[in-house]
Amino acid sequence: MEARYDAAPHILPAPHADLSLSHWQQLLETGDQHLFNGELFRLENYQAASQRLVLGLGHTCYRDQIYCNAHVAELVEAYGEAVLAHGLGVSAVAVTEDAYLPLMRRSHHVGEEPGKLDVFGGHAHPNQHLREGRPDLFRAMAEELRAELNVRAEDGAEFYCCGLVENLKTYTPDLVFTLRIRKTREEVLRSAPGASEAEELQELLFIPATKQALEIFLSTQHDALTPAAQASLQLCFGAVLQSY
Repeated sequence: MEARYDAAPHILPAPHADLSLSHWQQLLETGDQHLFNGELFRLENYQAASQRLVLGLGHTCYRDQIYCNAHVAELVEAYGEAVLAHGLGVSAVAVTEDAYLPLMRRSHHVGEEPGKLDVFGGHAHPNQHLREGRPDLFRAMAEELRAELNVRAEDGAEFYCCGLVENLKTYTPDLVFTLRIRKTREEVLRSAPGASEAEELQELLFIPATKQALEIFLSTQHDALTPAAQASLQLCFGAVLQSY
Protein backbone atom coordinates (compact mmCIF):
# COMPACT_ATOMS: atom_id res chain seq x y z
CA MET A 1 0.00 0.00 0.00
CA GLU A 2 1.29 3.46 -0.93
CA ALA A 3 -0.14 6.85 0.07
CA ARG A 4 0.59 10.30 -1.38
CA TYR A 5 -0.40 13.58 0.26
CA ASP A 6 -1.37 17.06 -0.90
CA ALA A 7 -1.65 19.49 2.02
CA ALA A 8 -4.11 21.83 0.26
CA PRO A 9 -7.26 21.87 2.43
CA HIS A 10 -10.65 20.82 1.14
CA ILE A 11 -13.07 23.77 1.44
CA LEU A 12 -16.82 23.29 1.49
CA PRO A 13 -18.73 25.60 -0.91
CA ALA A 14 -20.58 28.62 0.43
CA PRO A 15 -22.64 28.73 2.52
CA HIS A 16 -21.74 25.26 3.83
CA ALA A 17 -18.34 26.23 5.19
CA ASP A 18 -20.05 28.62 7.61
CA LEU A 19 -22.88 26.17 8.27
CA SER A 20 -20.34 23.51 9.19
CA LEU A 21 -18.89 25.83 11.83
CA SER A 22 -22.28 26.71 13.32
CA HIS A 23 -23.37 23.04 13.26
CA TRP A 24 -20.24 22.08 15.18
CA GLN A 25 -20.74 24.87 17.69
CA GLN A 26 -24.31 23.73 18.29
CA LEU A 27 -23.13 20.17 18.95
CA LEU A 28 -20.59 21.43 21.45
CA GLU A 29 -23.16 23.55 23.27
CA THR A 30 -26.15 21.20 23.34
CA GLY A 31 -24.79 17.65 23.07
CA ASP A 32 -23.07 15.30 25.49
CA GLN A 33 -20.69 13.95 22.86
CA HIS A 34 -16.92 14.11 23.38
CA LEU A 35 -15.86 16.05 20.27
CA PHE A 36 -12.52 17.35 19.08
CA ASN A 37 -11.97 18.96 15.69
CA GLY A 38 -8.85 17.12 14.57
CA GLU A 39 -7.18 17.25 11.17
CA LEU A 40 -7.98 14.32 8.86
CA PHE A 41 -6.57 12.90 5.69
CA ARG A 42 -9.13 13.21 2.88
CA LEU A 43 -9.40 10.41 0.32
CA GLU A 44 -9.11 12.19 -3.02
CA ASN A 45 -8.60 9.15 -5.24
CA TYR A 46 -7.25 5.62 -5.26
CA GLN A 47 -5.92 2.97 -7.62
CA ALA A 48 -5.99 -0.77 -7.00
CA ALA A 49 -4.22 -3.28 -9.23
CA SER A 50 -2.11 -6.42 -8.86
CA GLN A 51 -2.52 -6.50 -5.05
CA ARG A 52 -1.25 -2.92 -4.79
CA LEU A 53 -3.29 -0.06 -3.40
CA VAL A 54 -2.27 3.56 -4.07
CA LEU A 55 -4.07 6.34 -2.21
CA GLY A 56 -4.16 10.01 -3.13
CA LEU A 57 -4.85 11.96 0.06
CA GLY A 58 -5.71 15.57 0.75
CA HIS A 59 -6.63 17.50 3.90
CA THR A 60 -9.94 17.95 5.73
CA CYS A 61 -11.15 18.08 9.34
CA TYR A 62 -13.47 16.18 11.65
CA ARG A 63 -15.84 19.14 11.95
CA ASP A 64 -16.53 19.10 8.21
CA GLN A 65 -16.80 15.31 8.28
CA ILE A 66 -19.53 15.45 10.93
CA TYR A 67 -21.35 18.19 9.02
CA CYS A 68 -21.22 16.27 5.74
CA ASN A 69 -22.41 13.07 7.43
CA ALA A 70 -25.45 14.95 8.74
CA HIS A 71 -26.25 16.58 5.36
CA VAL A 72 -25.24 13.93 2.84
CA ALA A 73 -28.39 13.91 0.71
CA GLU A 74 -28.55 17.71 0.46
CA LEU A 75 -24.88 18.11 -0.46
CA VAL A 76 -24.75 15.26 -2.97
CA GLU A 77 -27.92 16.44 -4.70
CA ALA A 78 -26.58 20.00 -5.04
CA TYR A 79 -22.89 19.36 -5.78
CA GLY A 80 -22.26 15.66 -6.27
CA GLU A 81 -20.38 13.18 -4.09
CA ALA A 82 -17.00 14.90 -4.65
CA VAL A 83 -18.01 17.80 -2.37
CA LEU A 84 -18.04 15.61 0.76
CA ALA A 85 -15.24 15.58 3.32
CA HIS A 86 -14.27 11.91 2.70
CA GLY A 87 -12.15 11.80 5.87
CA LEU A 88 -10.16 8.57 5.86
CA GLY A 89 -10.76 6.16 8.72
CA VAL A 90 -8.59 3.23 9.78
CA SER A 91 -10.07 -0.03 11.10
CA ALA A 92 -8.45 -3.23 12.37
CA VAL A 93 -9.73 -6.79 12.46
CA ALA A 94 -7.52 -8.31 15.17
CA VAL A 95 -7.25 -11.88 16.43
CA THR A 96 -5.91 -12.91 19.83
CA GLU A 97 -3.29 -15.58 20.45
CA ASP A 98 -6.04 -18.06 21.39
CA ALA A 99 -8.13 -17.29 18.27
CA TYR A 100 -10.73 -14.78 19.43
CA LEU A 101 -11.76 -11.64 17.61
CA PRO A 102 -12.24 -8.62 19.92
CA LEU A 103 -15.03 -6.13 19.24
CA MET A 104 -16.31 -3.15 21.15
CA ARG A 105 -19.65 -1.51 21.80
CA ARG A 106 -19.15 2.18 21.20
CA SER A 107 -19.83 4.64 23.99
CA HIS A 108 -22.88 6.90 23.75
CA HIS A 109 -20.51 9.89 24.00
CA VAL A 110 -18.66 9.32 20.71
CA GLY A 111 -19.43 11.49 17.69
CA GLU A 112 -20.32 8.71 15.25
CA GLU A 113 -22.37 5.51 15.59
CA PRO A 114 -22.88 5.65 19.40
CA GLY A 115 -23.94 2.35 20.97
CA LYS A 116 -23.05 0.27 17.90
CA LEU A 117 -20.76 -2.76 17.80
CA ASP A 118 -17.49 -1.98 16.07
CA VAL A 119 -13.98 -3.14 15.27
CA PHE A 120 -11.15 -1.00 16.67
CA GLY A 121 -9.93 2.06 14.84
CA GLY A 122 -10.36 5.76 14.25
CA HIS A 123 -8.71 8.22 11.90
CA ALA A 124 -5.28 9.13 10.59
CA HIS A 125 -4.17 12.74 11.12
CA PRO A 126 -1.87 14.86 8.90
CA ASN A 127 -0.41 16.65 11.94
CA GLN A 128 0.55 13.32 13.57
CA HIS A 129 1.02 10.69 10.89
CA LEU A 130 3.36 12.07 8.26
CA ARG A 131 6.81 10.56 7.80
CA GLU A 132 9.09 12.45 5.41
CA GLY A 133 6.03 14.01 3.80
CA ARG A 134 4.16 10.73 3.28
CA PRO A 135 1.19 9.47 5.31
CA ASP A 136 2.13 6.68 7.71
CA LEU A 137 -1.22 4.92 7.95
CA PHE A 138 0.21 1.82 9.63
CA ARG A 139 1.43 4.00 12.47
CA ALA A 140 -2.01 5.62 12.71
CA MET A 141 -3.63 2.19 13.04
CA ALA A 142 -1.10 1.07 15.66
CA GLU A 143 -1.77 4.19 17.74
CA GLU A 144 -5.53 3.65 17.60
CA LEU A 145 -5.14 0.08 18.87
CA ARG A 146 -2.96 1.29 21.72
CA ALA A 147 -5.36 4.10 22.62
CA GLU A 148 -8.55 2.01 22.51
CA LEU A 149 -7.43 -1.53 23.40
CA ASN A 150 -4.05 -1.01 25.13
CA VAL A 151 -2.35 -3.20 22.50
CA ARG A 152 1.24 -1.97 22.10
CA ALA A 153 3.71 -2.53 19.29
CA GLU A 154 5.32 -5.43 21.11
CA ASP A 155 1.88 -7.06 21.58
CA GLY A 156 1.06 -7.28 17.89
CA ALA A 157 2.41 -9.22 14.95
CA GLU A 158 2.90 -7.48 11.61
CA PHE A 159 -0.03 -5.48 10.23
CA TYR A 160 -1.50 -6.32 6.86
CA CYS A 161 -3.56 -3.86 4.83
CA CYS A 162 -6.56 -5.71 3.37
CA GLY A 163 -8.13 -2.92 1.35
CA LEU A 164 -10.46 0.03 1.27
CA VAL A 165 -14.17 0.10 2.12
CA GLU A 166 -16.84 2.80 1.93
CA ASN A 167 -19.95 3.59 3.96
CA LEU A 168 -22.71 3.49 1.32
CA LYS A 169 -24.81 6.01 3.27
CA THR A 170 -22.24 8.70 4.12
CA TYR A 171 -19.56 7.84 1.52
CA THR A 172 -16.89 7.86 4.23
CA PRO A 173 -13.90 5.57 3.47
CA ASP A 174 -12.01 3.23 5.81
CA LEU A 175 -8.65 1.58 5.27
CA VAL A 176 -8.86 -1.92 6.75
CA PHE A 177 -6.03 -3.85 8.43
CA THR A 178 -5.62 -7.26 10.03
CA LEU A 179 -3.16 -8.31 12.72
CA ARG A 180 -2.50 -11.07 15.24
CA ILE A 181 -2.32 -9.96 18.90
CA ARG A 182 0.28 -11.75 20.99
CA LYS A 183 -2.12 -11.87 23.92
CA THR A 184 -4.91 -14.23 24.89
CA ARG A 185 -8.50 -13.11 25.33
CA GLU A 186 -8.06 -13.04 29.12
CA GLU A 187 -4.88 -10.97 28.85
CA VAL A 188 -6.64 -8.45 26.60
CA LEU A 189 -9.56 -8.26 29.04
CA ARG A 190 -7.16 -7.49 31.90
CA SER A 191 -5.12 -4.86 30.04
CA ALA A 192 -7.85 -3.09 28.03
CA PRO A 193 -9.17 -0.92 30.92
CA GLY A 194 -5.76 0.78 31.00
CA ALA A 195 -6.16 2.16 27.48
CA SER A 196 -5.99 5.97 27.25
CA GLU A 197 -9.30 6.13 25.34
CA ALA A 198 -11.08 3.30 27.19
CA GLU A 199 -14.02 5.64 27.79
CA GLU A 200 -14.87 5.41 24.07
CA LEU A 201 -16.21 1.89 24.56
CA GLN A 202 -18.86 0.70 26.97
CA GLU A 203 -18.36 -3.03 26.38
CA LEU A 204 -15.59 -5.34 25.17
CA LEU A 205 -16.67 -8.63 23.66
CA PHE A 206 -15.08 -11.52 21.78
CA ILE A 207 -16.22 -13.96 19.14
CA PRO A 208 -14.32 -17.09 18.05
CA ALA A 209 -12.30 -16.50 14.89
CA THR A 210 -13.88 -19.36 13.02
CA LYS A 211 -15.87 -19.36 9.80
CA GLN A 212 -19.02 -20.64 11.48
CA ALA A 213 -18.90 -18.17 14.36
CA LEU A 214 -18.28 -15.20 12.05
CA GLU A 215 -21.08 -16.23 9.69
CA ILE A 216 -23.55 -16.50 12.56
CA PHE A 217 -22.40 -13.24 14.10
CA LEU A 218 -22.66 -11.29 10.84
CA SER A 219 -26.12 -12.65 10.08
CA THR A 220 -27.59 -12.17 13.57
CA GLN A 221 -25.89 -8.87 14.53
CA HIS A 222 -25.93 -7.08 11.19
CA ASP A 223 -28.08 -4.16 12.35
CA ALA A 224 -26.09 -3.77 15.58
CA LEU A 225 -22.78 -3.31 13.74
CA THR A 226 -21.37 -0.07 12.40
CA PRO A 227 -21.06 0.04 8.60
CA ALA A 228 -17.26 0.07 9.00
CA ALA A 229 -17.38 -3.10 11.11
CA GLN A 230 -19.71 -4.85 8.67
CA ALA A 231 -17.45 -4.05 5.73
CA SER A 232 -14.19 -4.75 7.59
CA LEU A 233 -15.32 -8.18 8.78
CA GLN A 234 -16.60 -9.10 5.34
CA LEU A 235 -13.41 -7.90 3.64
CA CYS A 236 -11.09 -9.66 6.09
CA PHE A 237 -13.13 -12.84 6.43
CA GLY A 238 -10.63 -14.98 4.51
CA ALA A 239 -7.53 -13.27 5.89
CA VAL A 240 -8.66 -13.61 9.52
CA LEU A 241 -9.25 -17.33 9.13
CA GLN A 242 -6.19 -17.97 6.99
CA SER A 243 -4.03 -19.29 9.82
CA TYR A 244 -6.69 -21.41 11.56
